Amino acid sequence: MPRPSRKDTKMTDIFLATAADMTLAFSNIGSALTFIEDSHADLNPEGSALMFQGSPATAKSVKASSRRVLTFTASGADAASQIAAAQSKLDGAIAACALVGVDPANVAKVTELRAAVEAAQLLSVDAVESVALSIERLTLHKRGYKK
Repeated sequence: MPRPSRKDTKMTDIFLATAADMTLAFSNIGSALTFIEDSHADLNPEGSALMFQGSPATAKSVKASSRRVLTFTASGADAASQIAAAQSKLDGAIAACALVGVDPANVAKVTELRAAVEAAQLLSVDAVESVALSIERLTLHKRGYKK
């Protein structure tokens, strides 16, 4: 069989999801996140929330991340709801500034809301002892073989 040419080489990503001492490989990040969410529910105290980069973990935030290793933590549900509420207010204020045509950096309320988000994130840091949960993105080189 002839060796494939370099132009037939393709790249693909796989996702290694690790929960406690178990690691599984997934072909897409959505399935890996579902595994992490299920493991979080099984391994962490009831009422804890899955957090990613200081905010509640959502499919949108996880898929948008360009990090190679995504690390998740558990936080109390109260801290997670406070972060989500503060982030929502901040997003609304920034959207309002864009609608009016004002630079958000020059608006005192936006600065105040950013501080509120940071304060809420600090509350969640030590809220719950949790199991280590992560997703690692690995790039594989596939070769297409022609028959």
